[in-house]
Amino acid sequence: MHCKIIFFKYEMLFKAAALGDHLKDVEFKRAFSSNYQRAIETAKEFLNRLENPIPPLIEDERIKERVRI
Repeated sequence: MHCKIIFFKYEMLFKAAALGDHLKDVEFKRAFSSNYQRAIETAKEFLNRLENPIPPLIEDERIKERVRI
């Protein structure tokens, strides 16, 4: 189980980096994230790929993920 969690984390970071590479020329004014550590890390990975000025990351505890059952 632990290996699946680690793989999922790196897979999400890889996807965030790929998305950032794809949108690197887009100028973002703001960036929002939930206050979950995983979401913050993913958002930062995306933002670090941008070539334009990087907007500040705003952490908002009201942003929550839904779990599908």
